[in-house]
Amino acid sequence: EALQQVREEAQIALMQAQAEADEAAQALSQARTESEAALRQAQEQAEAEVSRVRTESEEALQRVREETQAALTQAQADAEKAAAALQDAQQEAATATAAAMRAGAPYAYLLYANGDWRTSYWGTDAEGMTCKPAALLDQGMYTVRLTLDAPADGLSFLSLCVKDGEKAYPGAAIRINAIRVNGEEIPFTKGYTASDDHVDFRANLYNTAGSTTPPAGARSFDGSLEGASSTMVDRAAFAAMQSLEVEFELIPNP
Repeated sequence: EALQQVREEAQIALMQAQAEADEAAQALSQARTESEAALRQAQEQAEAEVSRVRTESEEALQRVREETQAALTQAQADAEKAAAALQDAQQEAATATAAAMRAGAPYAYLLYANGDWRTSYWGTDAEGMTCKPAALLDQGMYTVRLTLDAPADGLSFLSLCVKDGEKAYPGAAIRINAIRVNGEEIPFTKGYTASDDHVDFRANLYNTAGSTTPPAGARSFDGSLEGASSTMVDRAAFAAMQSLEVEFELIPNP
């Protein structure tokens, strides 16, 4: 009887343990199902977020591209407008200069000869070169230009001449503010203003004929001829020259 009782109790305990094991297995299965569902949901949410961010990024990038293209188009239009305005202004200035020169106004121009003297300009446009003079309507700042169709090497002579300068601006001196060769500024030293005929006057930027020191009657923009010469520039800077610009102003009675 005692053995039978032990067997029954053991059977009951085994059945209870089996029930608990089944319950634990069911709980584990439910937990696994819930975990898998949560993982899928998290993955779906992550994929949705990635897709949203990607879409927003692509839209933002597209907006940036469109805005950049619009800005580029506007800048191009502005540049073309500015170029047209510059061309109109240059044409108006050229027309005004020509009209002033025809009316007898004094004007400035360049005299030039390259290293072997084969390419030169002496006041009249020649084949392969163009000079843009400046009509001097007052004692302001001006620019004269010389353009060649093909580069010329070296430098033998260069002078800025003012036609009828002694008549229109007696005693005035030329002050050079900038010299550009092929668009690049070059250094220069102090020069002077003088006249050979008491009609025109000029500033020699490079002239080695005779003495390079100031002659009698010469003057300088600062009232002193100390350090002034007729070789203001280094001829080496004129290798392969195709364009030349000289900015200057007239200083009255320095």
